Amino acid sequence: MLKSRLICNKASNNGIFGSVELFNFINSPDFEEIFKTATLLTNNGGKPDIILSRLIEEKGFNALPVLVDKHHYSLLLSSKLTRIYRGVVYKDAIKDFAYNENMFIGKGIYCNGVYFVYGDNAKSEAEQYVYLRMPNSIFHKARRYGAVIEALISNDANIIDINSLHKLSMKMVQKVQKLKGLSNETKDRLITILNNDPAKCAVLKGYDAIDISGQNYLVVLNRSKLIMQKPKGKEK
Repeated sequence: MLKSRLICNKASNNGIFGSVELFNFINSPDFEEIFKTATLLTNNGGKPDIILSRLIEEKGFNALPVLVDKHHYSLLLSSKLTRIYRGVVYKDAIKDFAYNENMFIGKGIYCNGVYFVYGDNAKSEAEQYVYLRMPNSIFHKARRYGAVIEALISNDANIIDINSLHKLSMKMVQKVQKLKGLSNETKDRLITILNNDPAKCAVLKGYDAIDISGQNYLVVLNRSKLIMQKPKGKEK
């Protein structure tokens, strides 16, 4: 289990969320369409979490990771930074994650976000994921078409464990129910968004990642808190 690092944010919008992102979002012109689309895609494997993606962009959490050269990265490996791995099934995934501003926010079992694994067997687990996700027709070519993203999580990253996050999300829902000045429809939508995925609460509270206790998963929300060795080849 990673050590959780709690933070305090300045209160705004009735002191409920400590941020304005969600309120800005529900008042945006395209919220109605996004809400409907996101509802239809709930638990539909392979589809992005549109609402979480927007909240992450509003927060600036889609900023690119810190890229360093091979020598600098080797020096960082000797420090106490946690090394994390992510298995993906297309060969340009490492460059995409390092250079593409459009950060893909997927759906997961415990919460939504970008799943990495950490621990003693993390790299082999990520590699195994690549093999298991490959269609049978190209299974033998997994090494050619798949990739494993390796990164370090910054020491100043604010991490919350999933159990604490569930409690925090429940408290946030209770506060939404008591909010004044919002229509019942808006409250219902906010509650739906928060209940569907605790990662929304984590972003609104400023957490950079979620530790899935007991599973060695780290769900990254703020890409800028990762350090990567600069990928070979040209930027995308």
